[in-house]
Amino acid sequence: MKPIKFPIIPIVIFLALGIVFGSFFKFKFSIISITTSILFLVFSLLFFKKNKKGTVFYFGLITYLLAFQIGIALQYFHHEKNHKNHYTKFITNNEKVFLEGTIKNSTKPSKTKNKYIVEINKINNNLVSGKTLIYIPKEDKIKLKPGTQISVVTNLYPIKDNLNPYQFNYAKYIEKQNIFHQIYTSANDIKTGNQEKSFDYYVFEIRENLINSFKTHQFNQKTEGIINALLFGQRILLDQETIQSYSNAGVIHILAISGLHVGIIYLILGFLFKPLNRLKNGRIINLILVLGALWFFAFLSGLSPSVTRAVLMFSILAIGKHFNQQASTLNTIAVSALILLCYNPNYIFDVGFQMSYAAVISIVLLNPFFNFFYFSKNKILNYFTGIILVSLAAQIGVSPLSIYYFNQFPVLFLFANIIVIPLTFAILSLGIVTLFFNFISATIASFFGVILSKTIEVMNQYIAWISQFESFVIKNISFSLSLCIISYLLIFTFIYLAYHPKAKNLKYTLLTLFIFQIAFILTKYNENNTEELIVFGSKNSLITIKQKDKISAFTNSPEENTESISQYKRNTFSEDVSVLPLENVLLFKNTKVLIVDSLATYKISQKPDVIVLTQGTRVNLERLIKINTPKIIIADNSNSKYKVENWRATCLKEKIPFHSTYEKGLYIIRK
Repeated sequence: MKPIKFPIIPIVIFLALGIVFGSFFKFKFSIISITTSILFLVFSLLFFKKNKKGTVFYFGLITYLLAFQIGIALQYFHHEKNHKNHYTKFITNNEKVFLEGTIKNSTKPSKTKNKYIVEINKINNNLVSGKTLIYIPKEDKIKLKPGTQISVVTNLYPIKDNLNPYQFNYAKYIEKQNIFHQIYTSANDIKTGNQEKSFDYYVFEIRENLINSFKTHQFNQKTEGIINALLFGQRILLDQETIQSYSNAGVIHILAISGLHVGIIYLILGFLFKPLNRLKNGRIINLILVLGALWFFAFLSGLSPSVTRAVLMFSILAIGKHFNQQASTLNTIAVSALILLCYNPNYIFDVGFQMSYAAVISIVLLNPFFNFFYFSKNKILNYFTGIILVSLAAQIGVSPLSIYYFNQFPVLFLFANIIVIPLTFAILSLGIVTLFFNFISATIASFFGVILSKTIEVMNQYIAWISQFESFVIKNISFSLSLCIISYLLIFTFIYLAYHPKAKNLKYTLLTLFIFQIAFILTKYNENNTEELIVFGSKNSLITIKQKDKISAFTNSPEENTESISQYKRNTFSEDVSVLPLENVLLFKNTKVLIVDSLATYKISQKPDVIVLTQGTRVNLERLIKINTPKIIIADNSNSKYKVENWRATCLKEKIPFHSTYEKGLYIIRK
């Protein structure tokens, strides 16, 4: 299985690299147009001469460069802010606008608010394009369907970056979906208009009718949550306890529809429609029904990247099978990635997309070695052996990404998957059968519903049992992006060595292992030689001082700040953290920091360089500034917005720099 046999693969790789490059470096339209045109012209000239001696190398080089450039162009055109009629060109900060739009869909709500994505049609009667988030209190008891026309006079608030170091950056995540602002409103302020019968509306109505058909079974919330997640891709009803149990057991992928679920559904559909092959034109009817059902399932589940990837890949396989074309599996995977990235280049940044492809590529590459582990002719034993091997191969593929994003590794994942995968097959099969009879016969549906409910209960209980062995879940693993990339190089060299077991190839594996060790040492050395003081953007005041690999965390609310402290320790590769009460005076190198809390009492023998205002202190800031003449005033998130605005005005008057962690995030002092 030499890479040279799969020319589409390097094209996809260079396209993906171009997308990433284009997202970090913003280029003007003129530069992109000129560069793409030149490369395409050279590519066209070499294409007709590619068989001539001496041109093959240059043709390949230009092809990859063109793919890279197309990646940059795709990223530019997909970034909606670059469109001339994007709504951001018609708004100014802190100015209310009259917004007219259409509800696209609902997303996972917060504890107190329902959340929707809105397609913006007009801003102050100007035709515009773009999307925004809209939050409406749950207590208003208003439900908006896709296609509902709305209008509201409101502010568009920018989505803030993460306020603390190494936190999940929601602003960057949602920006990849071309959403840059959010609206907070209420049912009294929002006006609903006509119900547009859009495609999203019909998908929503069908999905809701199918979901509601299970209501007659009166399943408990956990069972209902699993059914909605596996059959419809809706995870809203899943409670945090269930999600944490599945995560600790290493089977969280079960709750997110992906290749496993689509593969099971593909097998079920193949079995159900197989009798059609006996009819005239039955094979083409079979193909159309299978493809239609797969894509119907994809739309019902919300067209997530992992589902779309899986459905597209199985669609290509089904078409190839129909025409008796045995296409390379790796080529099929690459073609599906190429189509998806052309459709939405931001898929490359989606964690599910990355892990889905990593898992399936790992399974395909390691599959030829599975035969060495089938020691029995017993079909049942071989079935469970296959589950173990596929789970292990998938885990090898996703482990670097999983550790990088989630900083943990579930040791018992094999014991969980060996039971959970067959149960998932059973649940999906029973779910589809029950769904069918929900509309045909309540009696038969009730019979299958009881079996479905018991099967889900067994799976949940087994996963809960596995997850209770917390000592087998390695948590808080320090792992950087560079280590993640080198880990994949290491995995690739091991696989290459398995295909070509030669001494020179062993050298490549050992060299990559050595590079990984050096990278880890350098990363840890670099982090441990960084010394800094950080004022966190936390509602419960938190200040840390990092010296070498030791962290001193000053806070009066250690429990509330546990996650922030843990993330900071993990990502700085630090060995030790001391949690101490917040003091009025801190000294970092030659910088003196005065913390003024709610008591507004302080005693300091020398003038401070930095003053941190916390807990809504009542101190007279003007007098404090005149007495101490600090270099900067910092207000953390424990203060009210009203007081922060007053302090800002005072600092402006006294010509002292002011930093609000609520608006600007953390404040760092490095020496």
